[in-house]
Parts: sequence; structure tokens; C-alpha cells
Amino acid sequence: VNPSKEHKNRIPTVQATMMRSVVAILLLAVGCHVRALEFNDTSKLMIHIPHELYKPEGYAHRPADFGVPSHGGSIALQVFYADSDLCDPNVDYRTKGYPQRDVNTNGTMEKWPSPFLLMVDRGSCTFVTKVRNAQHLGASAVIIADDRCMCSDSDCMKKIESQSCETKEPVLTDDGSGSDVSIPSALISWPDGQMLQERLKHNQVIQMEFVWGWKKQKSIVEYEIWTVPHDTNGMKFLTGFKHVAVALGDKVKFTPHLYVHDGIRFQCPHAESEEGTGTCGDLCTNYGRYCATNPIMDENEDKEGTSLSGVMSITEGLRRMCIWTHYGDDGIGAPWWNYVENFVGRCTHSMYFANDDCIADVYKHAQIDDAIIKQCMEDSGGLDHDGHNSAFDLSIAEQTDRGVVILPSVYINGVPHKGPVAVQDVFEAICKAFYDEDLPEVCKRCGASRFSPECFGHGGDIVENKPHRRKHPHRARRVWITLFILALLGGAGYWYYRKMRDEQGTDIIADYMPFVSSSET
Repeated sequence: VNPSKEHKNRIPTVQATMMRSVVAILLLAVGCHVRALEFNDTSKLMIHIPHELYKPEGYAHRPADFGVPSHGGSIALQVFYADSDLCDPNVDYRTKGYPQRDVNTNGTMEKWPSPFLLMVDRGSCTFVTKVRNAQHLGASAVIIADDRCMCSDSDCMKKIESQSCETKEPVLTDDGSGSDVSIPSALISWPDGQMLQERLKHNQVIQMEFVWGWKKQKSIVEYEIWTVPHDTNGMKFLTGFKHVAVALGDKVKFTPHLYVHDGIRFQCPHAESEEGTGTCGDLCTNYGRYCATNPIMDENEDKEGTSLSGVMSITEGLRRMCIWTHYGDDGIGAPWWNYVENFVGRCTHSMYFANDDCIADVYKHAQIDDAIIKQCMEDSGGLDHDGHNSAFDLSIAEQTDRGVVILPSVYINGVPHKGPVAVQDVFEAICKAFYDEDLPEVCKRCGASRFSPECFGHGGDIVENKPHRRKHPHRARRVWITLFILALLGGAGYWYYRKMRDEQGTDIIADYMPFVSSSET
């Protein structure tokens, strides 16, 4: 990569961002027709009974990013409509809803017969809340019927009574509490939901199949990582994944992302306040617009020294965004990886995290041009003035669209990685996203049971992964020293044994010799 190309792939300016926003608004104003929900290529929603509702392409839907196992699977069950949004965990909805069941001796309907797929209204609570409640009621999967249209979907807007609409497709993301949810779920459009609910209210039996876990395979796999500079889990993953990323080479396209907390949402901005004051303290830059949480200090660090702050973290994040902008246009970004590795190794302590000398040293080792990065950070909107930063605005928009909540997060070909964010797990998930004929050589040599850090070598060179003995240059010396000490101990023990034996022999002889008086002598 030629770092002298200062204007190539530069982070968009505030003016460019505003222009794109104006264009988007104009497109919306002319009423371009867009479906409420698009067909998803990582899952499929089918209706088999009644057969008249069967569509070979399935029904448009948005699958949830939580609750689905990391492996693929499918489920085909009878659908029951709860006639509720299931937001109240204290209500037992099992004796309500449609199709209606037989009435028992208590005068209430029988519960939904297991196993079943439950349809619920969107309502006002989080997606995780309603799916969790459905899981507690025995549902094996959940279909959420939307209660509003996309603003650009003119057909839907004509049919719905409410004029409330959404400007972009909702994301069924984990709100941070969905680790206990283990069943799949998906959102369907308002027209499809209305049609199914009407049939269910007329006690019609509907069987639906939900297939999930499809891999979006490509010749060139794209993957992205969302993290923040002070996240210890993110640091561990990035430093461990560096050689894997370089070894994958031009078969992949990598994009790192910085997670930015929207200070406006948390009412942090104060027009007349400086950074480090106001509602959000030292968490935010640009007068409270862009924030990061205060990093948790290591208990071994000097508590009297400089403590890390959100401002330090988000500043380092912008620096890395600019490094990627100028050194990552090949989709690999070896200089970016070198910078992160050196920063983690040299500057993560609170005393050095924002230290100019430490950062300059990392620039030197990673071969990064300091002047280009500083100019990029200023061109994006900077950190100190009362105004917007286009790089942070773009990050907030992208993370909202993705539904990113948990850090670190990995997306492969636009699909969230469900497994652990660990080097081997992510590497194998990336390899599975290739077409078989396009599988990189490194995936063949280092996948599954053959995986080991040594397999990837250094600088991306693929090393044949064969069983071998690790060389220990000091092992021979330790062995000789040990033998010498044992020899000394053995010699000392033998000398002591001979000495004790001689003394005991002398005593025995003295006991058995006749007593001789001095006169006889």
C-alpha cells in the first residue's frame, strides 16, 4: 500500500455525509416502492399447510440475531396465535389464542399442544423479552407479526389504519440479555401477519417451516469485526487473529469497525461545556456527541497514575479508523494489524494508552505515516470542536443497521457469527463461507483438528502442520546441572554410609574384646 495516496479512500467529510442524507431523503420523498421485509438468504420461512399458501421462494422475513444455534437446522410445526404481544411474563397465555381448542372441566381452553410454533404481535417490549416469554410457555419457535409498515411501502401504507411507519427495516438484535433464549424467531410483514392471523382466528390449521443457519457462500468472503480499543476480549482476539487474517490473503475482504455510543441519545451534549465536564464526564468527544465507556482498570495498574477514559478510547478508535482508511484498501490491511498488535503490546497500560511517544513508537514499528493519520482525523471532523465527526456518524448508522450490541462481534458475509469470538472458531466459520471450489489453501491445511497457531507461521506464510518436537535451547544445560547435583548428592551419601559403617564396626569389636587391666599390660 502506498501511504502517499492521501486522498484515496479517505473517510467521508461532513459535507459528503450530508449530501448522501439529502439524496436518501429525496428518494424517500418520491415514494420508491420497497418491500416491508426482504427475502433472507440465510433462512427461509415456508407454509406447507394449507397448500394454497405455499410459495416456493418462501415468505419475506427478518430472522433474529439471538436464540438461533450456531449450526443450521429447521423446524416444521403447527402455528398458534397468542393474540398478544407476550410482553407480560406474569400472564399465562396458553389457554387463550387461536385456533381454539377444546374446553376442559375448569371452563378454560386446553393449552397449546406441544410442540408448537407461536405467533405473537410486535407490541412495545423488546424482541428478546417476547421470545423469552414464549420460550417459557413452551414454544419451539416464534413468529412476530409486525404492526407497522415501511414508510416506502406504499401498498402496505394504503391497507393499514395507522399512519405510523418506519424509515428502515427493524433489526431483531440481542438487547444484551438474550443469552438464555435458545429458540429461533423471525419478524414477518404486517400484510402477511394479518393474513395468517385472520385464518388462525377462523380456526384454520397452519403448518409453517422455519429453516435457519444457511451460509451465504461466496468466492471472496467478507468479514467484519466490531470492537473498541479498550476491550480486553477484543484485544486478545485481534492479536491472536493477526497471522490468520494475513494468511487468508486476498481470498477475504476484512473491515474493522469502531463501536461508538451515541451521546445525543444519552443527552450528553452541552453546547457550552468542554470535554470532561457535564452529564457524561470524560466519556465523550465533540462536546458530548460521541462516547465510549470508561475502561475497567487492571487491578495491577497504578491507581495513582493516569486512568483510562472514554475520550482516550474513542480517540484511539478514530486513529485506527484512519489507519484502515489509508492502509486497508487491499482488504487485508497488514499495516493495520501490525499497528494493533504493537499497540496492545506497548501502550495498553493506562500510563501509555494516550501517550504520544508510545503511539509514535507504534507508528514506527507498524510503518505508519503519522502525518497522514493526523490529517485524516482532522478531516473527519476532529474531536475537540462542537460539531459532527463524519466517521463516527457513519459508525453509529452502521452499528444501528447491523443491530450490534455485544462486543466484540463478528459478521461473516453480513451474517452475525453465532459462536465464540475466538481465533479458531472465527477462522473455521470464515472457511465454511467459501464455495468448495474456492476454499483457500490455508483452510485446507489448518482447519478443524489441524488448527494450531504454528500452522499460520509469521507474516502470513503457511506452515505445514506436522507433529514436531519443540526445541528448548537450555534443556541440555538443565539436564547436565541436574545430573551433576545428583552425582554430588550420591557421592555424599555414599561417603556418609561408609563412615557410619566403619564406626559401627569399631564399636562391635570393642564390645567383644576381653578386658585387659593395666597390670597385665
